[in-house]
Amino acid sequence: MCGIVADRSSAYATFRRRLRAARELAGLSQTQTARRLGRPQSFVSKCESGERRVDVVELRTFAVIYGVDLSFFFGDRRGLERPLPGIAESPGEYRPPAGRAGPAARRRR
Repeated sequence: MCGIVADRSSAYATFRRRLRAARELAGLSQTQTARRLGRPQSFVSKCESGERRVDVVELRTFAVIYGVDLSFFFGDRRGLERPLPGIAESPGEYRPPAGRAGPAARRRR
């Protein structure tokens, strides 16, 4: 199989546009995003072009890096937040700001 492998539906096309828009609103290049993900730049490019599907775990990571709610990727303007200050350059350095506890902290509550 060659070419675009992801769903070509209009809903998925909208999702891909929102994925790119979130990155641009966060002021990040594909290379900067890839560095934060610990992945190559081609990973980000393929996700945005539809050559590679984005799973829910990856989508959550994109949302955290871009400082948006998951609903933003599906067209909800209320899901747009300002990019988070001080996002780390690599995935191991990232710590959620106060009030945005990660999954481990939420399980302890």
